[in-house]
Amino acid sequence: MNIEALTKLPVFKGIEANELESLLGKISSREVYFQKGEQVFSQGDIIHEIGIVLEGELNGVGVDLVGHANIVAHLSAPDIFGEAYANMREPMLISIEAQTPAHILFIDVDAMRKVNHAKLNENILMLIAMKNLQLSRKILMITPKSISERILAYLSTQAAIHHSDEFDIPFDRQQLADYLLVDRSALSHSLSVLKREGIIEYHKNHFKVLVRD
Repeated sequence: MNIEALTKLPVFKGIEANELESLLGKISSREVYFQKGEQVFSQGDIIHEIGIVLEGELNGVGVDLVGHANIVAHLSAPDIFGEAYANMREPMLISIEAQTPAHILFIDVDAMRKVNHAKLNENILMLIAMKNLQLSRKILMITPKSISERILAYLSTQAAIHHSDEFDIPFDRQQLADYLLVDRSALSHSLSVLKREGIIEYHKNHFKVLVRD
């Protein structure tokens, strides 16, 4: 485990390397590598650990009663996940799946409570606040009724995140359709219309926003 690299993660910000090395043992941390397509947590699991993405990309996927999958979250380094379920001991409503090969650090919430490390608690609280902001963005993306408006809301958010009007998104077409809660063919049609109208350009998952309000 590369302690120096871990000190640069937001979750361990402000914790010195020698202190962190001792802390990781006290909070029962463990590293796990996942292959693309593997499930990190499964829908219905009752978990007791928070996950921290060190490398790779994950999707949070919900499956309804008829088997339709819906991507509700996208995770990459240095995101955390599972904190609400681990603390509440409620069954997972979604699965966490590796979209690429992934390297995850897990920490046990019960051990973390016993240690009660002030800086670690502060950092996790800040990361939870950031996730709430991301959830607010997601709500804004799926609130518009038209598919074109949802696409533009999503692309506007991505442009803000990347500080550029040109960027790559982490989804293929089906995943983007699932994320925006729309039909894939309708999504493709709306993308074509937006491109034809000179509002966006794209090739596969690379997008460029040409027109802004």
